[in-house]
Amino acid sequence: MTDLRRHEFIDYLHAILKNEPSLNKVASHSSVHANGFTKLVLERNPQVALRLHIWEPLQSGQEEQIENIHDHVWPFASRVLLGGLSEERFGASRTGPLMDHYRYLRGRATLPPGNLFLHEQVRLNTLSNLSHLAGTVYRVDNTVLHRARNFDSGAHSVTLVLTGTPRNTPASVYTPAGLKVREDLRNARLAMASVRQLIDRIIAAL
Repeated sequence: MTDLRRHEFIDYLHAILKNEPSLNKVASHSSVHANGFTKLVLERNPQVALRLHIWEPLQSGQEEQIENIHDHVWPFASRVLLGGLSEERFGASRTGPLMDHYRYLRGRATLPPGNLFLHEQVRLNTLSNLSHLAGTVYRVDNTVLHRARNFDSGAHSVTLVLTGTPRNTPASVYTPAGLKVREDLRNARLAMASVRQLIDRIIAAL
């Protein structure tokens, strides 16, 4: 991802837009994520996936949505294409705030009450605060607990994410104890027209 060429990536996005089956396939796997960003899955197979994550600017009077603290079933590398992200990383603690620890079970999206199942309560502390601005690449192992937010809530941020081979064990999600956890909505899938509009906007911004 470090040698990504702008014009080649724009050509790649144009090729998706010109091929209706490809665009429809992207739309079928894309959605608004529970953590507040839009996820476009450009390519996917059992071992890796290529995704665009899009953070929209806040509208007037809109409250910023803070991500659940989480890890992932796969490691990933992310290149910031537009804007930037602030990232917090966390670790277990004896004195930190009490958190509800949920296990995220993949492939259970059609079964109530969802993909997240309360497992235990733990305490977490912030280990580091990082900034990732446009043009940078950062990597996150699948054991890292973190959350990210738009660096500038008044602007767009877009990242290109390459996920690695998933592990077999569940991912973890943490929320402050007693606070209702957010889950992906069943109706959060994107229409093909919405995906086309988002890709057009990214091309214009690049």
